[in-house]
Amino acid sequence: MSYQPQPVRLIGGRLCLDFLNTADWSARGDVVHEKLTGPKDLAIWCRAVSLGKRPDLDDPAAMGELKAFRASLRWLFLAAISGEKPRKNDLTRFNQVLDFRAPLAPLAVRRGAFAFSKDLSVAQTVCLSALGVLTQPQEIERVEICPSKDCGWLFLDESKNRRRRWCAMETCGNRAKARRHYQRQIEGRLE
Repeated sequence: MSYQPQPVRLIGGRLCLDFLNTADWSARGDVVHEKLTGPKDLAIWCRAVSLGKRPDLDDPAAMGELKAFRASLRWLFLAAISGEKPRKNDLTRFNQVLDFRAPLAPLAVRRGAFAFSKDLSVAQTVCLSALGVLTQPQEIERVEICPSKDCGWLFLDESKNRRRRWCAMETCGNRAKARRHYQRQIEGRLE
């Protein structure tokens, strides 16, 4: 069987949110559908978000750690959105990834603009993006969760009136509209 890469959909509005959206999530926080099935998918995602080559892309063992970090990061965002205290182990994992004791420069200049240093791992790069969202009230208060069943994607609502409801209208929004229409048809027949 040939390798079929997962399509990359960037709807989060921030790098860290698009990283969290590399899985579909149940209401309980379990991964329903994994989009990072291996290093090839991760490399495709990194190219899609303009990260390019990262030091951990060729390390198959790093995938498990990256997915564990993604789950912890998601719980941190859910806690921040709901105003709850984050779980200690999730905060610890975040801080461990963010630890820059190694001589890494988080920013570099590429083509006249600032970019994340290529020396940073995927998790460190995502962590820096998350830090910017989690620590800025005007950012975190705009983070929403798609209410569609088994989606759970996070996105920054940058709409003028702050009424964006779905991760993407063409997928989750249209499915919800179709379900409501079908339900109205059924209810109309029962009357």
